[in-house]
Amino acid sequence: MPQNAQTLLERVPPYNERAELAALGCCLIESRAATVVMMLNESAFYLPRHRLIFRAIKASTVFPVDEILLCDALERTHSLDEAGGREYIGRLIMDTPTPSNVESYCRIIRECADKRALLELGGRLLQASADSGRPEAAIQQAERTLATMRTAQTGPDVGSRPTQQEFDTLENLKKAAEFADADHLKRSFPDFDGRRTLAGTFGYSDPETGHLDLIVFSLKGQWNEEDGKPKPKSGLHGYENAEGRFLLRRPPGLMPLFNRKALQAAPEVVLVEGEPNVIMMKTLGVVATCSPSGSKDAAHIDWSPLNGKKLVTVWSNKHPTLEYQNGVIAELNKLPQPPLVKIVDLDAIDSLPTDGSGVVDLVRIMGDLPDEQKAEVVCGYIATASPTGAHAELLSETEDVLSGKRNVVDWPWKTLSSITEAITAGGVTVICGSPGASKSLFLLQAILEWFRLGILCSVLELESGRAYHLRRAAAMVAECSFLTSLKWQRTHPEETRRMVKPDEFSAFGQCIHAVPKGQDANVGYLLGWLNTEVQRGQRIIAIDAVTLADFGGDLYNEDSKLIRGIKNAIEPSMSSFIAITHPRPGSHGKTLDNMALTRGWGNFTPDAMWYEFVRDAKKRRVKTISCSAGEITAEIPVNRIVHVLKSRNTGGAFTRIGFDFDNNTLKVSELGIITD
Repeated sequence: MPQNAQTLLERVPPYNERAELAALGCCLIESRAATVVMMLNESAFYLPRHRLIFRAIKASTVFPVDEILLCDALERTHSLDEAGGREYIGRLIMDTPTPSNVESYCRIIRECADKRALLELGGRLLQASADSGRPEAAIQQAERTLATMRTAQTGPDVGSRPTQQEFDTLENLKKAAEFADADHLKRSFPDFDGRRTLAGTFGYSDPETGHLDLIVFSLKGQWNEEDGKPKPKSGLHGYENAEGRFLLRRPPGLMPLFNRKALQAAPEVVLVEGEPNVIMMKTLGVVATCSPSGSKDAAHIDWSPLNGKKLVTVWSNKHPTLEYQNGVIAELNKLPQPPLVKIVDLDAIDSLPTDGSGVVDLVRIMGDLPDEQKAEVVCGYIATASPTGAHAELLSETEDVLSGKRNVVDWPWKTLSSITEAITAGGVTVICGSPGASKSLFLLQAILEWFRLGILCSVLELESGRAYHLRRAAAMVAECSFLTSLKWQRTHPEETRRMVKPDEFSAFGQCIHAVPKGQDANVGYLLGWLNTEVQRGQRIIAIDAVTLADFGGDLYNEDSKLIRGIKNAIEPSMSSFIAITHPRPGSHGKTLDNMALTRGWGNFTPDAMWYEFVRDAKKRRVKTISCSAGEITAEIPVNRIVHVLKSRNTGGAFTRIGFDFDNNTLKVSELGIITD
C-alpha cells in the first residue's frame, strides 16, 4: 500500500465528543429534541459507548427517557458498564447546555460522520489507484457511496417516517399527519397508544412571501377506556420549504407567531393560548396571536412581530404557570422596543369555570348574545387589564399606601419626622455616631414611644444584655438617670423596686433582644434573627450596633453579605429597619463615606443620619415653627445635632436639627432646625 494511503487511513477519525454527549443529553430533557436526535443513524456516533446509549434510547417507547429508565435498559442488555456506567449516564444532562440547540449538535455529529465517511472513501480510492487493473469499478463504487452518504446518516428506518417525507400538496401533508405512524407519535407524545384523527389545521404563513413557515395539526386522541374520557389533544408540526414542498416535521430555527399579517398594522395585540382563541378573537374584531409551542417554549419563539406594541395577555385560568408567564415577559423584554404588557385575570371572572377556561369559553358562556355585545364584554376585560412590570409595582404600592397598608411611622420628634419620613415600610435607616454620643439612648427612647403607640418593634442589642437596656428604659420612664447607677440602687432599694416594677416593662421587654450566651453575633445569626422578625410582622426592626457584629477575618465580604441580606429581607416587606453604627476609624467629617463598616451602608440606605454629641453645648441659631406663634428663630444651647445626610423620600438632606439631651432623664427633646 502506498505510504500516503497508509498515513491517511491511520489518522484519528474526526469526531466531537461534546456534541455527541449534548445530543444524547437532549434526549433525557425534551421529547422534541429526542425526536430530532433519533433521526440520526447509530453509525453517526463515533464513540462505542455513545452508540450503545443511542441504541438504548431509540428502543425506548417513552420520551424523554430519564436516567433511571436508560440505565435499566442498558443493564438489561448487559451493556451498562460498557456504556460508561451510571456516573457517565448521569453526566449526560449536566453536560448538555440547552436542548434548544439540538439541531446544531446533530449537524456537528453528521458533519463529523460525513468527514469520516469521506476519509474512508478517500483511503479506498488511494488504495484502488495503487492497484493494477481498470479503475471503473472503484469510480462507480465511489459514486454510489457519495449518492447514498446522507441517506446512510439518517437511516432507512427513519427515512420512511412522515417526519422525513416531502409532499407535493398541503392536502397530502394533512393526510400524512392524520395517519402518522404510531412510532413517530410515540416519540412526540408519550401518552399515545393508537391512531388519532385530525381535529384541526392551522397555517402560520409568512406575510411577505405567503409561504407556510409552520403548519400545526391538532390531533384528537382515541377514547381512553381506563380514564373514561378522550385522550388529550396533541399537535404535530409541518412546514413548507423554499422549493414549495411540504414536510411533516418541526421547522428549523425559532417558531413563528400565528396571524402575523394582522399583527403588522395593529398597535395593540392580544396574546392568547391556542389558535382557536385567536380565530374567536378575530370574529369579535380583535387582533390576537398565539405561540405554537404551548407553555413550555417561550425562549424558542420569534416574538419580534410584537416589538413596540401594546400587548394584552389572556391566558387560560390554569395555564400558564407563573414561571411561563414570567418567561414570556422576559423574552418580550429582550426586544429592541419591549411591548407594554397587561394581563387579563380570568380567575377574577366569577361566571367562568376555573378548569383551564380561555377566550372561547368566555364567549361561549355569553350564549346567544349578538357578536357586538360579546365583543363589547371581551373588549371591556381587555381595556381593564392589569399592567405588569414597574407600572404594576407602582400601582400595587400606591394601593398599599392609600389603604394604609404601607405607611410611614413618625419619629417621636416632629421636625425629624417631617424632614425625613424615614420609617417607611420597606425602608432602611442608618444612624451613625461616635461612642458615647448617646445614640443608643436616642433609639431606645424612640422604641419606647412606638411601643406605647401599639407599634410592633424589635431591637437586637449587641452591647450588654436585655436587662441593662430595659433598666435604661425604666430610667427614662421614671425620668431618673440615677436608676442606672448600682451604688444608687443599693442606697435606694424601695425607689429602685418601684421604678422597675410596672407591668409595662414586662411587655416592653419582649421588644428587647440579645444574642444568646455562647452564640457568636456573626452575619448568619443577624440575618436569621432579622428574617424571623420580618416574618413575625414586626413593623420596626433595629440592630444596635452593627459594628459590634462578628465579621471574622473577611470584613468586606461579610459586611456586603449583611447589607444584601438586610436589603432582601426588608425591601419587599412592610417592615422598617434601623441600624446603629459608628464612624470609620481615623475618619474625619460627618459624611456617608465615613460610616463604618464599608461604604455600602451609606450607599444602599434611603435614609442616613449622623448623631453628633456637641461637647461645648454652645448656642446655635435654631428655627422652630409653632401653630400659634408661627416661625420663631432664637439662639439657644444645643448639645446634640442630628445631621440628615440622606433622605430619599423628602428634600431634607443636609438639614441639621438641634436637640437637647437631659442627663437626668436620659431623653432628648427636639429644639428645631439649625440655621447658622
